[in-house]
Parts: sequence; C-alpha cells; structure tokens
Amino acid sequence: MIIEKARQKLLILSISIWNYIFIVINLLILCLMLGSLLSQEWVSGQDWYGGILRVNGGTYSGKHYSSIPCENSNCIFNLLETAGIIMIVFELLSLLCLLVWLTEIVYHTKGMNVLKLWIRYLILSGILIFHFVGIITWGAVTKLKFNSGEVRSKTGPALSVAVSVILPVSIGVYLIVFKHPKSEKEHIPSMDSVRIEQRHSWGNVKSVEEPDNRN
Repeated sequence: MIIEKARQKLLILSISIWNYIFIVINLLILCLMLGSLLSQEWVSGQDWYGGILRVNGGTYSGKHYSSIPCENSNCIFNLLETAGIIMIVFELLSLLCLLVWLTEIVYHTKGMNVLKLWIRYLILSGILIFHFVGIITWGAVTKLKFNSGEVRSKTGPALSVAVSVILPVSIGVYLIVFKHPKSEKEHIPSMDSVRIEQRHSWGNVKSVEEPDNRN
C-alpha cells in the first residue's frame, strides 16, 4: 500500500520522462564509478599519495604497491594491493551489470523490454552486491579512515561512497516507478514479439508484391 502511494506520487511525471531521468542517473553513476577507479588519489601518507594499485606521487612514485619492499605481511602496501585488486574485480562486475541495466532503459524508451523480469531483478541485485562487496572489502582490508591515521582514504573511496548512496536510492525509485500492473505490462512488447511481428509484416508485404501468375 505504501509503495503504491509512493508510485502514484512519482507518476506525476510520465514513464517516458522517468526513462530519461534514469538514463541520466545511470550515466552519472557510471562516471562516478569510473572516476573512482581511475582516481590518482585513493590514499595518502605523510610523504606520498597513491591510486588504487600504485603510488602516484612522493616516495616510491610510479611504483606498484606489490613492488614496494615491506618488512611484514601487515605492511600497508601489501594490504592496499590486495584490497585494490578485489575492489577492481567487483567494481568492474558492477559496472557490467550497470551497462546492461542502462541498455534495458534505452530500449524501454522505444517501447521494448529486452530483459525478462527475473533477469532484470538479477541485474539490479548484481549492481548493488558487487559494488558493496568491493568497497566494503577494500575498507575492511585496509582499515583506513578519511580523517585520521598516518595513511588516509582520499578521493577514490569518497567517490565510491557517493555511489553507495546514490545507487540503492535510484534502484529503489526505479522499482517503484516501473512496478506495472499486468494490464500495463501487456502493452509493452518484448524483443521476441517485435521480431515475430516484423517477420509477419515482411511476409504480408512480400505476398502483396508477388504477381498473380494464375492467369
């Protein structure tokens, strides 16, 4: 009941407008994710700063964390290397799911559903799960904070945290807006039905163009 009331308020805007809104939001999330991964300043120490996999300035500048000598296994550079690899893998998986979702929305603007409902839910779940596993694991492994410690989190993690706020909100609103009754779903054709309809149309055109040779 609460969801239905929220949907009625959100549907002051038409579905087509919401499609374009979600395209813009997805592009924003995409930029934030890429900006996070490509950020030159994920962490900073007393005399150095680094990206997700290597030092970019100061001491050891240009070196990957894996190539910096450490006295023990708990060395911050070893932790940054492990956490960085995990973050990249899961964030790329989340990005892949996000691109699939974006493609679905683009096709929906043309009145077509590319994905079945259960696949769509799977993709949306994948976006959230992969992203949160990545950033939470990075934080748990490095144990870095934004405002304290000799080594601190910087721009990269901050952008990822911003994604962590925007992403669940946008997916939640999307699920509310596009929670169509069955009667509405019937008016939105799937890709398979569009292909079948196109074949029938071409067949009808061909039969009309063929001359009558019975005479």
